[in-house]
Amino acid sequence: MPLTDAGIERMASVPDNPRRNPKRVNGPRPVLSWEVSTTNEDVAEYVRKQLSQWDFEDVTRAAKGGCKLGAFILASCLMDHLAYFYSPIGSEHEKSGPRFRSFVSNYLKSYDPRKLYKDLRCHLVHNYTEGGSYLFTDGRPEVHLRPDSNSGRLIVNLEDFLADIRGAMVRLFDDAKRGDTANDESGKAVSILDNIVRRFSKTGICGSVTAACASAGGRTRSAD
Repeated sequence: MPLTDAGIERMASVPDNPRRNPKRVNGPRPVLSWEVSTTNEDVAEYVRKQLSQWDFEDVTRAAKGGCKLGAFILASCLMDHLAYFYSPIGSEHEKSGPRFRSFVSNYLKSYDPRKLYKDLRCHLVHNYTEGGSYLFTDGRPEVHLRPDSNSGRLIVNLEDFLADIRGAMVRLFDDAKRGDTANDESGKAVSILDNIVRRFSKTGICGSVTAACASAGGRTRSAD
């Protein structure tokens, strides 16, 4: 079910959330107006649109604008964001490593989850470098995910890498719509749709001014 303009307006004007500062109030959190009138499917569709039109479009703009390494870095952040919405809330899944590797294992099966996390994601995001497993290129689809003949490192072609991530994002929300599940740390199957809604309720998501940077957790943040 697509999110209506009225639904976006409700989600963009959520009042401050007492859960962010539990010392402010006693007793149960009040039910917010949008929570009564907006379905889980509405929330997931809203998150999908923002991830596609905001997060992913930023990555593609960087790539098209000549910021190639920057696009790889932003793509690493996007994978983290997708992994966040995929993974059930729980102690182990609050750590970026386990949830990132779990997401890659399920949605980016052509990649080694540990190497992608440690040598690409962590080294790029934290050190502006690469950890020893990959060589980056662009405009060379014929060598994507093939080993370099000299170093043995796996070659990652930017355009194909972004296409793989976009495909993973599409499959994630298709799975949520179908009612598929992800396993939490105890092995219990948890609805991906519920995961998305709970994560959104906790932190919100950035989006354009017109759609707002809405947070079911209670903050409206403008990102333009």
